[in-house]
Amino acid sequence: MSLRFAARHLALLVAACVLAGASARALPLQDEKEEAGKSRLERPLMPVPVYPLRHRGSIEISVDGSLHEWPAGLPAIELSDIRQLSGTAFGAMRGESDFSARGAGLWDEETLYLFFLVRDDWGRPFDTRLNLPDRMVVPPADALTLFFDPKRDTRSYGPYEGRADDREFWVGMTDGGGTLVVAWQRFKALASRPDKTRARMLYDSKKHVFTIEMAIPWREISPDFEAKDGAAIDTQIILDDFDAPTDTLPQTRIGWTFGSSPVLDPAIYGTFVLVKNDWQAKFRPEAPEYPPAKHPRLPDDTFWISLQKDLAAIQARSGREGITGRRYDLLRALDDRLALYPVLDAQECYKLLQREMPRELSGYLRNGPFYFQDLVMRELLRDLEGDRKPTHREIIALPGRGFFYRTPDGEVLLSPSALHTHRLLPIVSAVLFAASRDPMQRQDPTTVRARQQKIPVLAHLSFHVPGRGALDLPDLVKPGSETKVGTGLVIRALADIDERGRVPMTMGYQITDGHGFTLVAPALSARPEHVQLPDSADGRIDVLVLDPDHEMADDFVSKFRPRVTILEGFLDVRRWLDDSRPRSHRLDEVEPAIERFEKLGTHVLLLTPGQRFVLADSDD
Repeated sequence: MSLRFAARHLALLVAACVLAGASARALPLQDEKEEAGKSRLERPLMPVPVYPLRHRGSIEISVDGSLHEWPAGLPAIELSDIRQLSGTAFGAMRGESDFSARGAGLWDEETLYLFFLVRDDWGRPFDTRLNLPDRMVVPPADALTLFFDPKRDTRSYGPYEGRADDREFWVGMTDGGGTLVVAWQRFKALASRPDKTRARMLYDSKKHVFTIEMAIPWREISPDFEAKDGAAIDTQIILDDFDAPTDTLPQTRIGWTFGSSPVLDPAIYGTFVLVKNDWQAKFRPEAPEYPPAKHPRLPDDTFWISLQKDLAAIQARSGREGITGRRYDLLRALDDRLALYPVLDAQECYKLLQREMPRELSGYLRNGPFYFQDLVMRELLRDLEGDRKPTHREIIALPGRGFFYRTPDGEVLLSPSALHTHRLLPIVSAVLFAASRDPMQRQDPTTVRARQQKIPVLAHLSFHVPGRGALDLPDLVKPGSETKVGTGLVIRALADIDERGRVPMTMGYQITDGHGFTLVAPALSARPEHVQLPDSADGRIDVLVLDPDHEMADDFVSKFRPRVTILEGFLDVRRWLDDSRPRSHRLDEVEPAIERFEKLGTHVLLLTPGQRFVLADSDD
């Protein structure tokens, strides 16, 4: 039984169970932000909301943002309780005047009508001129998102089939004063401009208030929903607040059901119940019973725990031997699940991770690929606890994307994005980001703490650092520059600068230790001529971390004859739309990549999440 259904009648009991379960695998970020959330959790939990939608009767609603025709005395949709907040780290929330809201709704047989008044001390519109190199699917702007489950059959997030009919409506204000509405089908990552939905979003800069008014035809929510007295539709309402002009991620969010559980299961929705226009507030509506579950359950925790243990027990082998037998079966089981995970869910999870919203993030960690990532990182942290000073070179595949390269001369995080990465910082010499503008390819909690601890963070494009603002230009590395870290590592930035001083969206790195052992990670834009090997290297790279989509991948392998090539971009959820670069490669692409590169004279490895691989010396 999911939290969403048990919480309706057993909120306090379920909360106790959730807290007990969370303590066994508590997110480290929760520990660090305990004080920030204490005032919320000390209060009793709010009931899962049920809202009575009154019939509009003869009232005519004109969607212009004035609200003058709305009747007085409507019950309120409350979004103003501190327990409904998510994201208060780094001083992002400064009180109710900064961010809170109330709304109301009406219905008729054809249309759902809603309005909201949102207090926000700084209104950020969507800049229609903004070039989004990070390929974020949802635009960065103060916005309202409405989630609807017409059949009330969503039992879980992720690739649960009950979500196939769910719909979202995103409403934001453009920089020219217009209103932008996007209809989402999150399950399939489909977006459209709804034909008949009317919306108006205005911001009063003197009163610091957004007014949002909408009229959504029921048919654009679901062609099968019948609007009648007593009908119910499950709903979530989330408001995103952007308080920094340089940030592409929201700092604070308010959710209608966020006060109903300390761990915010994203499948917990409230309910709109349609009532007649003579309904009176003293008669509280109750949500109808949920229909029986018709769709198969997703794999539970035991599936992911077993998968993690079984993969960890098998050593990596180069070439086709590494993707045969039992290891292939396990890789197939993992990759099939990762491939099914909706891209919008993955982006949502990483946004919550980047802005340290632990209660919401914990909901995504309850099951699925991010629960697996959590397991892998926790096990890796335990393994490294007694291995603080490496005596040999090794590379560790971080879950999702990124690597941890360890040598006796220093230890470097390469484009990390995994959960809990900041817990590695006590043994880290530097943090490198190849695509720092992309929040799907960096780790902001690690960046914040690394800078506090004076650990070098190398990036070539500025990005927003929570609690500080945009990374200063002097902090950025220039293509061709070299940085010394640890006791003997030299890191060279690999990229071009054009005649106008512009750099590409990604940058590669070359890492050379005191013995001339060299690792090269070209990302997607570095070229072979950017690499400068020491004389002792005899023209060869020791380790090449390579994405097969690199347009010069074959040139890197044929020119430098790397002793080992480690494939990058595999065994990950879909972080971007399929036509984006980079992309998440699927398992079926591994064998062609191995054959392609081995013909050019290198050993090819696919590491599983959390896997450690010892790198032999150049003369071995």
